[in-house]
Amino acid sequence: MGLNYQKSVQDSSREPSGSYNISMHTDTVSGRINHTIDKLNLGFQTSYSMMNDKTSSNNDTTTVTCSFTPSYTLQDISLSSGFSFNQSQYHRTDLMTDTYTINLDVRTKFLKKEVPLISVVPITLSKLMMVQWITETSILISGLHITLRDC
Repeated sequence: MGLNYQKSVQDSSREPSGSYNISMHTDTVSGRINHTIDKLNLGFQTSYSMMNDKTSSNNDTTTVTCSFTPSYTLQDISLSSGFSFNQSQYHRTDLMTDTYTINLDVRTKFLKKEVPLISVVPITLSKLMMVQWITETSILISGLHITLRDC
């Protein structure tokens, strides 16, 4: 179990002419908890981040992430998976992006070496919502990107 707070400050003052100054302050709070029952491990992580852009562009962003990571381990094989939800909101445009990610990993010990038996490339489903009437859904499977758009 763990809790974390992080403050990140990025400020610049001596930029080349024609460049923009940076003034970005980010606060992040996160937590995690794991519970082990015999050979089963259940993990849950969550975080909340607020990025405050103090420049004239005012690109403030809020991000919330939740992840569930169960795994099961036997003597010669282990199964690990991950389910993640990420929501980002850009305050200036009121643009909100939802991203769902699923991972699966199966490993075995063959000849006393740990070898990935099956490793599924993460599947990511992303939903972008702008101004309530445009919905765009993107699916990324093993490098193939599919975009569906409803207007």
